[in-house]
Amino acid sequence: MSAPSAAATALARALAAPEGADLRTAIPMPAQTALVVDPALGEDAVALAVVVGALARQGIPRGRLDVIVAALADRGSERALARRLAPVLGVPTVHARDPLHGDHFPAGVIGSVAIELDDVLREAEAVIVATAGGEAPWRAVVPGLASAWSARALAARPGPPPTRDEVLALVRVDWAVRFAFGAAPAGTEASGADAAGGRTVTAVRAGTPAVVWAERARS
Repeated sequence: MSAPSAAATALARALAAPEGADLRTAIPMPAQTALVVDPALGEDAVALAVVVGALARQGIPRGRLDVIVAALADRGSERALARRLAPVLGVPTVHARDPLHGDHFPAGVIGSVAIELDDVLREAEAVIVATAGGEAPWRAVVPGLASAWSARALAARPGPPPTRDEVLALVRVDWAVRFAFGAAPAGTEASGADAAGGRTVTAVRAGTPAVVWAERARS
């Protein structure tokens, strides 16, 4: 058996000794959960087996976990990562996102752009996003799970990429957690609450290469 990767070791350490709240606090019930993987993670994505195991121990079985690789690279690399992850995570299927032929639902609007998102989020009660630390924090969801039309319209829109709050307003789940592989973004709070936004934020830092934090969204 090969030794755990540096990412898996750091991620396990972060989950075992969080700052402020653990994964059970972040998702306190056996929710139908979507695990969204940024293809930029590459081989580091296999460290998510640590997360899947932690979810199983707190009562979220693999049968209530939908794993999908976001459409942010090219279809070949996304399919290859999906095939790599399925046996490692111990789930029957890891989907490679297909923005042209996947099923979508109207999620809302960012600016003047109507956003259609993958059906994997329609029934989800919780969402976990795994991304590279240097990337836009929620890009694996928007544009990563957006329809091809929505993604093109967003790319043509002037200004910065969608913010965390804009994305969470579209993802109508009770709990949202992000795992960032890499350095913590500047300005990330160790813990805090946004009463007006109806969510709390808890950062869990383990240094590079894994950083974890949870964001509880409004129902």
